[in-house]
Amino acid sequence: MNSSTQLRKARPAKLNSSKKKSRRDLAGSPLARDAKKLLEGLANLPDGDCGLAWLRSNVPYFLDEIAPVVRKETLASTAGEETFPYFAVAKTDEDKYKYWVLRLCATLREIWRAPDRRTKEWGMFRISQDFYGQGVPELVNHPYSNEADFLLLGLKPPSRGERLLLEFMRWAELTRYCGNPDCPAHYFIATRRSQKYCSDACSKPAQREFKRRWWATTGRRRRSAKKKR
Repeated sequence: MNSSTQLRKARPAKLNSSKKKSRRDLAGSPLARDAKKLLEGLANLPDGDCGLAWLRSNVPYFLDEIAPVVRKETLASTAGEETFPYFAVAKTDEDKYKYWVLRLCATLREIWRAPDRRTKEWGMFRISQDFYGQGVPELVNHPYSNEADFLLLGLKPPSRGERLLLEFMRWAELTRYCGNPDCPAHYFIATRRSQKYCSDACSKPAQREFKRRWWATTGRRRRSAKKKR
């Protein structure tokens, strides 16, 4: 067998190999699985103590790795007296949950349901800046005063939680809000762009309604036409 024949036989195997590699599902990687778990968990975080319990049980590192400066409200000393905001370090899990995590969850939900990819991506950049203090204020000559710039501590290596949150941008076009009003966890990452429901169970009521309407209109006409024939 000459060298040109050997080359022709070798090419298909090479092409098949690269093609197979390009089809790998990104969502199957350990990083993507962890990111999906964290993102969907935060977006669907239950209210009250149940939410804090879920974090401790499923993603304990998320609370341990953050020591955020949070915006609190002073307690009025007398009835009717105005409160005012102040900044403080959240030292306990309860403080982190109340003043930081719940605000992060509310922000993430808004970004999740944003109308386009660009809005979602900018929203995630704001999370990186406003929740993790990532930024270098000296690089920007602001046209106005930004009072929050003193909270930016410079660019530092991202924590595990921040890194997983920013994986959101890989799926920006696939973040969905389940169309089933009775769904217990509305926020999900779809596997295809046309997906409207988070699971087969959630899609069944819509499928039954579609069939009912079909039989009430198209089915009735077909049965009537069949009788006439």
